[in-house]
Amino acid sequence: MQSTVMGINFYRQSGFLTIRNPLVVVQIVASLTAGSALMMWLGERITDKGVGNGISIVLVINIISRMPGDVAGLFHQFVLTSDKTVIQAALAAIVIVAIIIAMVVIVVILNGAERRIPVQYAKKLQGRRMLGGNSAEIPLKVNTAGVMPIIFAISLFQTPLMLGQFFNWDGKIWSELSLYLNQGMWFNPVAWKYSLGLIGYVLLLIFLCLFLHVHHL
Repeated sequence: MQSTVMGINFYRQSGFLTIRNPLVVVQIVASLTAGSALMMWLGERITDKGVGNGISIVLVINIISRMPGDVAGLFHQFVLTSDKTVIQAALAAIVIVAIIIAMVVIVVILNGAERRIPVQYAKKLQGRRMLGGNSAEIPLKVNTAGVMPIIFAISLFQTPLMLGQFFNWDGKIWSELSLYLNQGMWFNPVAWKYSLGLIGYVLLLIFLCLFLHVHHL
């Protein structure tokens, strides 16, 4: 569905395709779908070889490949601006680096966190000897859902936007709703009301974490 919507949008908008015909759209849809299937197959092979969670590794590689551009964008937006003094720019750079480091540390801590459930084994008499009575702990991972809630939440937020572009939805209500779903409008100092979309995103993340956690158990 996503590759079809993207292919049709590329066809409708000028400047994306040098050759505009339906066959090119079919090639785009087939290429995107085959590429996704190939990445899923590579992830499964990585998992089968015991290297780790293959899909997660593929996602991490994608995130790492985008980090230089994202960091450069942050520095251009908050540090390398003409209206900031040297001290303000240095302070902004320190804040950005500190936030990135803190976020990585928190993610690592939460991902490796465990809740240990104490277990007491009952004693039993075997012959003339009393066996058992030992205590142990069952380690339960706190973040059993992993990254799947984030992936599902982003997909659910992006689906209405893609459908709106595909069907050319128009109107004041849809235009207003699309701004709430658009992540680029969150924390916009000109229109803070669109940050309510972030609250909906956080609530959806919490629900998906609980749902996948219960499903995993």
